[in-house]
Amino acid sequence: MSKKTYGFVLGAMIGAASAAATALLLAPKSGKELREDLMAEADRVKSQMNDYSEFALEKGAEFSEVAKNATEDIRVNLKESATQLKDSVTNKVVSFKNEDDEPEEIETVIDLVDDVADRVAEEIKEEIQEEINE
Repeated sequence: MSKKTYGFVLGAMIGAASAAATALLLAPKSGKELREDLMAEADRVKSQMNDYSEFALEKGAEFSEVAKNATEDIRVNLKESATQLKDSVTNKVVSFKNEDDEPEEIETVIDLVDDVADRVAEEIKEEIQEEINE
């Protein structure tokens, strides 16, 4: 529940309780009837608040589970991407040991590492954005 929605719901509940209490106090009733009505209204408001708190706890648990899953997915993807990067760099280094080290080959490795790092960063951004949008 967003802060605006929460504020609106809380304000509506306080306003309703205030209106009910004012109506009861201004109604021509005996003291005993008035106390009974006030207790009934207090019980109703308490029950409503319990319902809203249970709802808030359920939503909090759901959001927590979504965050855990998103974090786990991102961790797994990062691990896979890091493994791919390591393998690519290892293969290039092995190929350099077998050939003469030429400056353009070194540039190729640097470009490869930059490309993989950019790809991993982009994948992370996309996954985080997807989780936020859900």
